[in-house]
Amino acid sequence: MDLNNIIFFLVLTFFTNYFYKYFALFLKRVNKNLLVDFQFNKPQAFHETPISIIGGSGIFLAFLLIYLFLFVFHKMIYLEYLSFCAFFFILGLVDDFKINIRPKFRLLIMSTVLIVLVIFNEFYLEKTGLKFLNNFLEIDIFALFFICLCFLFVVNGSNLIDGFNGLLGIHSLIILLNLFFINYFNNNLDLAYLMFYSILILLVFLKYNFPKAKIFLGDGGSYFLGAFIAISVIKTSIANPSISPFYFCILLFYIFFEVFF
Repeated sequence: MDLNNIIFFLVLTFFTNYFYKYFALFLKRVNKNLLVDFQFNKPQAFHETPISIIGGSGIFLAFLLIYLFLFVFHKMIYLEYLSFCAFFFILGLVDDFKINIRPKFRLLIMSTVLIVLVIFNEFYLEKTGLKFLNNFLEIDIFALFFICLCFLFVVNGSNLIDGFNGLLGIHSLIILLNLFFINYFNNNLDLAYLMFYSILILLVFLKYNFPKAKIFLGDGGSYFLGAFIAISVIKTSIANPSISPFYFCILLFYIFFEVFF
């Protein structure tokens, strides 16, 4: 790791930690309703005092720092990450601000924007590990439908499992660690760098979320992590054709199972 990466490592750690330690907790004290969870009667609720749900905002801002750093110093342009993740984060943040959107209308918004983003970024799956399904992927409309369905499963599944302290954060950490080692040992260093810094952000977040939560992800955070994981798994699968797609299906099994259930 060169000097620029070491300096950025320290800056990213300091920024994320500072954001959670001071800004998020300050926001909870000055505003008892905005971006604060005070619903103590939920089945999965462990907290007895209002908890800030600004965790996703901290992760998203740190992600923007990573994106800027990789663009300036490594000339990496991940437009699909920026577009997909920003959309889903903003959609989730709307719900965090207590702006009620009916589930069917939200699903319609997700599906419509997903179609636009997939076409704009030309972001498609190349293989599934099943020959007959690969043949269907050669049909443009089916390929579009299939990848949008995958995104909807991962994003909504991430939101579903975000209930217990640390559950989504730790599960995302496990997935990203797997992706980091796959890319690192196969010399896909661009993706490996991105996974490494994302893991760092999650570790800082988990410091404030597990086992006793001072910060929650919120819908913005869970949607963001779902989109980030979906893109990362697809890009890692494409960049490492020697690894069976079923391996990546196993990584995402728990998230998919929650949606099926």
